[in-house]
Amino acid sequence: MVNRAIDSKYDPDFARNWWKQTQKYNTILTKPIIRRKLEHKVKELETKKQTLQQDLNQNQQENKDWEERFNELEELNSQQAQGYKIREKELKETNQLYQQKVNDLETQLFTLAKQKIKGKKETQELLNQLENNWKEDKERWEQEKSQLQKANERFNQSLLNKGKKLNEAQQKNEQLEQEKKELQKQITINQQD
Repeated sequence: MVNRAIDSKYDPDFARNWWKQTQKYNTILTKPIIRRKLEHKVKELETKKQTLQQDLNQNQQENKDWEERFNELEELNSQQAQGYKIREKELKETNQLYQQKVNDLETQLFTLAKQKIKGKKETQELLNQLENNWKEDKERWEQEKSQLQKANERFNQSLLNKGKKLNEAQQKNEQLEQEKKELQKQITINQQD
């Protein structure tokens, strides 16, 4: 009889109902807290995303500026190279013209000297004078030649310097590209989170 009294008072669904009620109250009480935490986390992620996007935009602008500067330098370099080549060609042509003119004058002088001068003494003096003139012309040509060589060396040096600057600009451009890729990776990682 005792067992029946205990069995009749025992409700088998009581524990299950009690557990469901506690879960329901627990959910009701913790929902606003979780929501606030999630909203706060979303705001943090959005500010990080905006910061990364600003950095990315800034790096893209810097990259664009470097590319524009690089293109300007390349164009300027090619223009100067063309100018130097034209100048060098003009100097060579001028030098050839001078050389040809001098050779023509020398042959004319020798021909004239043979025709006009009869005496040994006058011929010797004229030959000495022609040799002196020829030596002076030769020295002048040597000076012009050395000036052309110096101009050519300066041109080559400026090309080397511009090549170095070009390499530095390319390295900076590659570095900015690498930073851009890293920022894009960070943005994608943050978006996935």
